Amino acid sequence: MDVVTAVLQAQVNQILIFAGIIIVFFTVFNIDLSKKAIGLRTTDKSNTPIVIIAVLFGAGFIIGGLFYPKSHSDSPGPSTLEPGITVSSQTPVPQVEAPSQTPEAQRVSIIPTDTPAVSANTPEPTSAKQSKTLADGCIDEQTWKPASIDKTVTGAVSSSNGCLNLEGLHIIADQKGTLHLVTKAGKTKLASGMYTPIHDNSVIEFSVTVTQLFILYKGDLPATLTFAIAPPDKAMGELGTGRFKFLADNTSGKISYLAAGADQGAGSILSGLHPALKKPYAIKLELSGLSMQVYINNTFTKEVTIPSGSKVLYIGYSLQPASGIDLEISDLKIDGQTP
Repeated sequence: MDVVTAVLQAQVNQILIFAGIIIVFFTVFNIDLSKKAIGLRTTDKSNTPIVIIAVLFGAGFIIGGLFYPKSHSDSPGPSTLEPGITVSSQTPVPQVEAPSQTPEAQRVSIIPTDTPAVSANTPEPTSAKQSKTLADGCIDEQTWKPASIDKTVTGAVSSSNGCLNLEGLHIIADQKGTLHLVTKAGKTKLASGMYTPIHDNSVIEFSVTVTQLFILYKGDLPATLTFAIAPPDKAMGELGTGRFKFLADNTSGKISYLAAGADQGAGSILSGLHPALKKPYAIKLELSGLSMQVYINNTFTKEVTIPSGSKVLYIGYSLQPASGIDLEISDLKIDGQTP
């Protein structure tokens, strides 16, 4: 079977040459199998023409094989690409060439440096979430954090559309950007607020209108509205913070200002200055290094020390039992921007 396969796969010129050699060999030589010897064949004169014809016939095969055209003899069998799929060698496999670029395709695309090219597989960039401000009637959750001595209150703070709901802390922002702090303490102390990061040299401006800030009983601890420059982890702290306060420490309804530095405890009341009820007062807190200058209605009033390192602005109130607060904080700006 291997011999037959080899013969079928052989080239035509090889077959002709091989056949010619066999014919010439067996015409000229005699094989004696009994003696295992090969010798020249002896013939009668009458057989000589036959021998000559056979030799010429074999020589013709040999010469024909040598000069047989290679274009016919070099045709190999079909090449198999995959089972069941063949490609004939006489049918050349077409070669794929890159299509020539037209002048339109050869044009260089110029993309502006501020417009990055986007891959077809690259998702469209989404716009970054824009923070809202008090001017939108929003206490933005990216800007402000709640604070309270009652952890259950801060734990219950919710948000909607990125705006904190601080009604549980009795702090509400209206659509004009004004903060309203309105509540009355019951049998326990209330102290809550909110804070936001600031810079070392920030300028903080706002207006305060007090409708009520009172204590009910003589000798009670003061009711206060506090603006403090504090470390982030001590936003409601007293020691180590620079503070400016509106304070009610008597039952007469008179309100005072108090200022305290980071190196002070209770601080001191600003003598002779008493804000009137239902009248707005413009306050400016100007930070510089480790100090804060306090301005009331554009008049320099006091300078106190503030902590080093990271800082926040804390806005909050502290009420003893049976004391109350009703006031507005408007036009709040930090470094000229509404937070």
